Amino acid sequence: MKKRAISLALILLMLTALFPAALAVDDISTTSRDPPETEAIEITADGEVFIPDPDSLPDSDELFAAYVQQEFDREIYGGIATFGTDAGDRLSGLEKDIYTDLKTKITEVATGERSSTAFDVSADFSSLQWTKAELGVTAIVSGGSVTDEAQAAVNEAFSQAVDLEKILNCLLADCPYELYWFNKTAGMAVQRGTSYSSTSVSITGLTLSFMVASAYASGTYTANTTKTGATSTAVTNAKAIVTANASKADRKKLEAYRAKICELVSYNSSAVAGSTAYGDPWQLIYVFDGDSSTNVVCEGYAKAFQYLCDLSTFSGDVTCYTVTGTMSGGTGAGGHMWNVVQLENKNLLVDVTNCDSGTIGATTKLFLVAVAGTDSGRTHTFTINTTNVVYTYDESQKDLFCSGYLALTPDSSSGMGEIQLKVTSYGTAASTVVGLYQNGALKKSTMKPGTQTGQLTSNVITVTNVTPGVYDLVVSKSGCLDYTIKNVVVTSDGVDLTSHSDPAVKNITLLAGDVDGDGNINESDVSVIRYASNINKTASSAANPLADVDGDGNVNESDVSIVRYAAHINKSKTHCTYNY
Repeated sequence: MKKRAISLALILLMLTALFPAALAVDDISTTSRDPPETEAIEITADGEVFIPDPDSLPDSDELFAAYVQQEFDREIYGGIATFGTDAGDRLSGLEKDIYTDLKTKITEVATGERSSTAFDVSADFSSLQWTKAELGVTAIVSGGSVTDEAQAAVNEAFSQAVDLEKILNCLLADCPYELYWFNKTAGMAVQRGTSYSSTSVSITGLTLSFMVASAYASGTYTANTTKTGATSTAVTNAKAIVTANASKADRKKLEAYRAKICELVSYNSSAVAGSTAYGDPWQLIYVFDGDSSTNVVCEGYAKAFQYLCDLSTFSGDVTCYTVTGTMSGGTGAGGHMWNVVQLENKNLLVDVTNCDSGTIGATTKLFLVAVAGTDSGRTHTFTINTTNVVYTYDESQKDLFCSGYLALTPDSSSGMGEIQLKVTSYGTAASTVVGLYQNGALKKSTMKPGTQTGQLTSNVITVTNVTPGVYDLVVSKSGCLDYTIKNVVVTSDGVDLTSHSDPAVKNITLLAGDVDGDGNINESDVSVIRYASNINKTASSAANPLADVDGDGNVNESDVSIVRYAAHINKSKTHCTYNY
């Protein structure tokens, strides 16, 4: 896996752009009733607004894209901080406390855990109190109101003690991605709780309200948690998919990811009509958001498959790449995004978009497949039925993952299926042979050597590299009747007979006792066992080793008993033929 880099350059640019800025701050207007000389009163100061320089900051959509990438990457690599600290480390005392408290609240909004962006700051404001002498005023209260002189002095004293502009700039520099929802053109409003008496003034509270960008808002100071929580929900759901398939073999794991993605989303044809550009963070979110109405284009399919692979632990050397180029002949023709998976030392194409239902490659014709490339590996052409599906890498893909283009590795097994079956028989020295027939002609066979155990033994046999098609499957073993399952349909997904609903298909049990090999089990076979050249001999010394029906190494009346079992005697091949 190739680690993605979070944009350090972006943060450094913001640091240099933000800190030189000197922003004008409006005076805070206050209202009061006429207080007795000894009574303290609470006043909330409104009207102060801090607006960062919009030209120095990326827009909310850019920051959201970076935030999504950061949060998805955190689950892959671990240890990525939710926010930086470089700017905040320059703060101290109460300013640092305010900054730290705000970071926690900002992150809660970013993850969808909190909707309100009006933050009541949790900090110790006891240091923010001043006497009349410290303020340098002749009176704090006069004629029943707080004097203009006192208001101006308090504003100045507060700004000297707490630089809110600096705190905001530190937050924008250290956690820009978490502030993707912040409307930076509207800024941050300030409400300050202040207690006045005739002899002193103290700050009792501070509320900083961050205005929400319209794309993420359900109110001026309220975030839409459905949108802000979408990233966290998607990450959680993606991790659940990986966990559910963790015990599977590498290839089966990849197959499960393909199937799950196609189950979760469908192709968004309307988005293609609008020429959606690559880089939309919602493409990845929509696959895992649990909402069947949010669908994707090729970018969503490819990035979702990449993400599940990146989250996974494989037993072998498996690497997934996401590539771009053009594709013709399939869904999403034109500019296209797909994957190349390095599996078992081969580069194989994965186009999950064109594995979805209703596409030319459904369900696995364009999954973990390869053909020889042309134009130095830049172009690969797959033929499905009579249609050519052509993939051509963008020029930008050259030398990106390897020297030149990421050429596929043709393999005779690509696009092939396999059959799993369970066979039960007496453990004799005879081999078990599985043959696949079409129109009476043998197309493929697999042999499992026999092991002499003298007991009924079950084995799972796998027939690999089977060309998709319809076959009659025949299991044969010397001394047993042939067992036939007709019309077995094999796809590139393979077929597992051991999970079939019909017990006769699920567990293939060979009938033993055809000692003379005529395709029937009857008293003629008993006669062969009782020939003087066979009975009471070891299997190795008997004239016909098949007379040792049970495989215990001896020919005796126990073998006669097996032949005469009701399940065996007077049976022929027709009793061992079933339909798939």
